[in-house]
Amino acid sequence: MKKVFLFVCCLLLASSCRTQSQVATTKGKPKTVMVSWAASASSGVTRQYIYRGTASGAEDYNNPIAVVNGNTVISYHDMDPAITTKHTYCYTLKSYNGALSNPSNESCVRMP
Repeated sequence: MKKVFLFVCCLLLASSCRTQSQVATTKGKPKTVMVSWAASASSGVTRQYIYRGTASGAEDYNNPIAVVNGNTVISYHDMDPAITTKHTYCYTLKSYNGALSNPSNESCVRMP
């Protein structure tokens, strides 16, 4: 199993957080990208929206790949079968507290 770690500081609803993307691959098994972040310090956050793109700045903000309810779950495992080796995947988050925040800083990783 290979693991690659990428740490990025981001801003969600004016609170500082850390986003970590972990890529884990196992020969013959599905590829997984784990995206994790610190809970937002902003009050009233009820959901976190996760977006993925195949290049920097290419996230589709009309179609999140996942919605995480609450502000206490701070990770998501992207096990989409479309994830392939030797391709780059970029992730951003948006928090919701009655309105969507601006996107977090982007975290990109190239699959080994």
